[in-house]
Amino acid sequence: MRSLQSIGHLGKVHKQILILLLSLLAAPPAFAAGRVALVIGNGDYKNAPELKNPVKDARAVAAALERLGFTVLKKFDLNRLEMEDILGQFGDRARAAEVALVFYAGHGMQMDGHNYLVPVDARLDQERDLRRLILLDDVLKEASQASRLGLVILDSCRDNPFTQTLAQSMGSSRSVAVGRGLARIERTPSDVLVAFATRDNAVAADGVGEHSPFTTALLKHLETPGLEVRLLFGQVRDTVLAMTNHVQEPYIYGSLGGTPIYLAPPAVNAPVAIAPPAGASPVTRPREPPVVATPPAGASPVLPSPATQPQKPVATASPTVTLPSPFTRPPEPVSQPGRVFRDTLSDGSQGPEMVTIPAGTFLMGSPESEAGRSHDERQHPVSIKSFAIGRYEVTFEDYDRFAEATGREKPADEGWGRDRQPVIVSWSDADAYAKWLSQQTGQRYRLPTEAEWEYAARAGIQAPYWWGVAIGSNRANCNGCGSRWDNKQTAPVGSFSANPFGLYDTAGNVWEWTCSEYDKDYGGKELSCTCSETGGPCVLRGGSWDSVPQGVRGAARIWTDPRAGVHTWGFRLARA
Repeated sequence: MRSLQSIGHLGKVHKQILILLLSLLAAPPAFAAGRVALVIGNGDYKNAPELKNPVKDARAVAAALERLGFTVLKKFDLNRLEMEDILGQFGDRARAAEVALVFYAGHGMQMDGHNYLVPVDARLDQERDLRRLILLDDVLKEASQASRLGLVILDSCRDNPFTQTLAQSMGSSRSVAVGRGLARIERTPSDVLVAFATRDNAVAADGVGEHSPFTTALLKHLETPGLEVRLLFGQVRDTVLAMTNHVQEPYIYGSLGGTPIYLAPPAVNAPVAIAPPAGASPVTRPREPPVVATPPAGASPVLPSPATQPQKPVATASPTVTLPSPFTRPPEPVSQPGRVFRDTLSDGSQGPEMVTIPAGTFLMGSPESEAGRSHDERQHPVSIKSFAIGRYEVTFEDYDRFAEATGREKPADEGWGRDRQPVIVSWSDADAYAKWLSQQTGQRYRLPTEAEWEYAARAGIQAPYWWGVAIGSNRANCNGCGSRWDNKQTAPVGSFSANPFGLYDTAGNVWEWTCSEYDKDYGGKELSCTCSETGGPCVLRGGSWDSVPQGVRGAARIWTDPRAGVHTWGFRLARA
């Protein structure tokens, strides 16, 4: 393309058009559409003590968003009419935007399960005074008009004197409707995330420093290049927990689709960290026979042999694995489907329990009619060769032996204990463990491919879950599965029934790393080990203890940078 210096012979109008076209071509496509933000800081309350930090918090966040290319409406110490007016202006702009973001710092409160933002001129002497507040549902409605993402960030759960005044005026029978902090949001508009500075029914700290703890953490991570929005708030959560000695825990409501969204664009040629949408306890029983189960009513079985394969099945080659050397013994091929075994390490100890999975053909992905389905779950036939996979997710006990033998730092257990708990590590750590175990045993250990993982997890059932079409109760550990660990922490491995292949915890507990690079269209990467520390993003499967039920379906998938690691990611091993 010719430089601008070489187009002097063009007419003035044509030159301006060409310059405009060149500038548009140079803009990053993912960030070319409109990004608008409304930032409000309310601290100078007329009928309550002044809050020191909200205006400073709002100014700092507004400046950061402007650096990220947002058009920002920023206002401070607004009364009710001013808040309604600026919210209307924001809504007008949100309709033409790709991303619409609201940041509010100041007082907030709840009553009867509804959340409100408090203008600086508010009085709450009686229940009818609630009309002087701004209903959070109205804010969400305006943000939801953006074509791709509505994001509402609330640093507003401070200890609120208005709630005490209102409760006292209502009498004992009615005052219970006035809750502490903000109420849990049961429903959000589509493609809208809501970030609370702390959990529902809890109070956030205003802070004694330049900013509140929540805003301090938000400013720390907000401009990090290539940090996907869901993982961004995971990093904010971890930072606030550390700052407040685990007293204040931020929380997110809402869910997004499978397409990553960034507030700060990824650096050129740099790996990016992608989190999940937002979007499965103890009864240990003997291993079930490794045969294809009879499916529940309405579910189609997986074919365990090529006898009646769908037309043109996708054949898979065994992934190539480079083994560390020297080996202590010749590698042994996987055989005898259903066999449970443990390989011996060089020091005489035993490796993880493995189960041999029979060869077969199945439909990978999900039908379009499946509830909770994501756009990247195209259903297609896949043939799998026999291989072995871990009976359980790798535990801290297993991983700690590797860490001690190699001088590697042991991963944190989040205070949940290490006894029979699944280890929480990055892909890089999981891959290092597999290579070490290969060296110690002389066998070919690795992470499973994405196709192997789904085939083993389904265990002969073509349904959302290996046990059928409904989540049921107490079959897994997730946010809604019905166990005592749900949405709290990991459960000890083997706390639930095994699937028909004899595998435990393939739904919920921790997301499990695979060795396959993410391909939203299932173009073949699901069949091979293509991840590396400089490649990726790598796929995780199975859902976790804080995933909603749709996230623990057999077809559910997320992906991220192989070097990333959070408190919901673990793994199980495969062996050729």
